[in-house]
Amino acid sequence: MPSLNLDLNYFDHAKPMRLETILGNGADVLPIRLWTYVGRHSPEHGRVKMLEGELERICRWWGDKGEMVRVMIEIGFLERDGDFYQIHDWHDHSGHLSAFKKRAVKANKIRWGKHRKSRTPTRTPKHEAKESPSSAVHSSAVHNNKKNVFSRPSAQEVTAYGASIGFQIDGSAFCDFYESKGWKIGSSPMKSWQAAVRTWKHRPKEFSPSRESMPAPALPKFKENIPDEKDIFDPNENQKEPA
Repeated sequence: MPSLNLDLNYFDHAKPMRLETILGNGADVLPIRLWTYVGRHSPEHGRVKMLEGELERICRWWGDKGEMVRVMIEIGFLERDGDFYQIHDWHDHSGHLSAFKKRAVKANKIRWGKHRKSRTPTRTPKHEAKESPSSAVHSSAVHNNKKNVFSRPSAQEVTAYGASIGFQIDGSAFCDFYESKGWKIGSSPMKSWQAAVRTWKHRPKEFSPSRESMPAPALPKFKENIPDEKDIFDPNENQKEPA
């Protein structure tokens, strides 16, 4: 964990003692509070951009406004640099904090890079299709394919559709007829059973299910004209006397 390089003789040094003499007892901790704040928020440069009141609030100054900043600049703890307040000799005493922050930033990049990589889903052709410029075309084609999938009708649907177009049709006969053909028109799969119903309406003699399923008419029975046995054979013929 980053920490300040605080000299063991700090509280006996001339500058902290002078600061306490001018501002009162306990004032020697004011620079330490300032250093910890700058070390957390600006370790690379050792300076902050803020108003006098804000700077004194960070250090928890209890006296008159502006007096702490004025005395710290006078003694040499602070330097004024335009809109910034610069910690005197920051890099000489706390430059290691900058190195700690750079190391932490680098470690975070590596750690979060691995984290993002582990959470990145495997790319599939589906993902690539979504990201490609032709994704809209691809999506439309998939939608159309789903829309054109043939669904076999029920007998009730066929009968109801026939009635809606003024065509009396036996839905059961229609379904049985095409079920036996594997729902194909010739050798091609059926795409629209409604179109097939309309075809039956326009050409009823050739496509009427009642005619297709009707058994062939029975042939008339042929009665052979066979003479009666008594006409061709007389049992008493041999008993007649010869003339």
